[in-house]
Amino acid sequence: MIYFFKKEISMLSGITSNVRKYHTISQIRVDFINNELEVQIASFETESDFINMKNGLITGLLIDDVSLPQNSAIVLSAMQLLSINQDSIFRGEEILSLITEGKQTNEVVNQD
Repeated sequence: MIYFFKKEISMLSGITSNVRKYHTISQIRVDFINNELEVQIASFETESDFINMKNGLITGLLIDDVSLPQNSAIVLSAMQLLSINQDSIFRGEEILSLITEGKQTNEVVNQD
């Protein structure tokens, strides 16, 4: 299962900009001692690119003063932090999930 946000964001790539609509976490670094979370967000223009994980633009985000339990589902917890953090571009966004079994099923479902 892949968790993601669906939000149109204008992003720079070199000297050009384009709108990316699908955003998921590609990498996470958690510093439990200093309470920091660093995430690399992969953003995609089209649903097809997102499902196939092609043509993604990677952006790094650092969130300070976070508390994550060491036994939690880390990706979902990171997405939840991104949706509630006051400085996050994803604040207030709904976390969606993409069910992928061998990349043959591409059903998008809401995550409650």
